[in-house]
Amino acid sequence: MICTQMMSLNPWVIFFIPTPRWKNSLRRWKDAHIGSNSNFIILYFIAALLALAGGAFSIYFQLVYTKKLNSRQFWIPQICQLDSTACTSIVDTRYGRLAKLPNSIYGSIVFPVYAIVLLMSGFQFIPAVIPMIIGIITSIISIYLIYGLVRLKTFCPLCFTVHLIVFFILLNQIVAVCIQ
Repeated sequence: MICTQMMSLNPWVIFFIPTPRWKNSLRRWKDAHIGSNSNFIILYFIAALLALAGGAFSIYFQLVYTKKLNSRQFWIPQICQLDSTACTSIVDTRYGRLAKLPNSIYGSIVFPVYAIVLLMSGFQFIPAVIPMIIGIITSIISIYLIYGLVRLKTFCPLCFTVHLIVFFILLNQIVAVCIQ
């Protein structure tokens, strides 16, 4: 009798599918851990995307330097495309290498790891101080490398773009920590 009354009120009740347990668990986890911190997560997500862009630029630089890729690529903004002589000549200076490896190799490794750490911090799996320390260290290294570019009187738009990305990530982290 109850079923017939329910069906008379809403004929679509036959198609009612209960919410799976995992969705309820996910909703409870989101409410407990994220709650009103959605802006916090968005900022860390943006920082992680910037870190992935920095990693892509580092890989691009290394492939152009080793002549495995042409410097003119459609996926690189034209202002960031390498001038094959001036930009790659930086690698052969003391400012282009840390511990005998080109800086682009370090960037190819550090930026993706940094993106993962930023995402983990955004979802509060690790404390926010860990990516902040990485951000401060990479910013100090970027200041040194910008000093090297100025001292060599070399303008490499890709290098400056990557260093700007580092500073934007750090700024993004500072804002995220302030609103948390």
